[in-house]
Amino acid sequence: MSGWLAAVVSAGLAAAGVHETGLGVEVARHDGPRQVLLGVGPRLTHRYTASEHTHWFVQGSLERLWLMVPTWGLTAGGGVRRMGPTWRPLVLLEAAAYPSRIVKLTTEDPTPPRLPASSLRVRVAPLAFRLNGTTQVSALEVAPGLGLDTPRETVAFSVSYCSLFHQW
Repeated sequence: MSGWLAAVVSAGLAAAGVHETGLGVEVARHDGPRQVLLGVGPRLTHRYTASEHTHWFVQGSLERLWLMVPTWGLTAGGGVRRMGPTWRPLVLLEAAAYPSRIVKLTTEDPTPPRLPASSLRVRVAPLAFRLNGTTQVSALEVAPGLGLDTPRETVAFSVSYCSLFHQW
């Protein structure tokens, strides 16, 4: 009985909010003293807002990057956006992790890092526009950040050139 009740409650919560799914093109860089990553590829994003009139949202993304090292990237975070009729810029605090990377081994520290290339970034999307009731486009989202392994020495940066979202 409790499993059935949990399924009904979770289905009701999922249907209660506003869901947006988007596809875009991402370039990501993670350059630190022990781990390096540089890649470009598609980014699939899902964003959830509790209601149409709420400014706060959470989102998660899956990236597939190729260039130096083929890798998958995972991001998760939360933020706030302007709920205007057309212009909808947003700011988001996100954590990112990339399991595959180039590891720099030295004689002082010959063991590879235990954690993947991870960073904490602030994503800003000033050029986000709602085209009609269910479609949104965003261009030039920038996400500067700091690596979690060595924050003072690691540069983490991401740019989404163009993303197209659909609300459902």
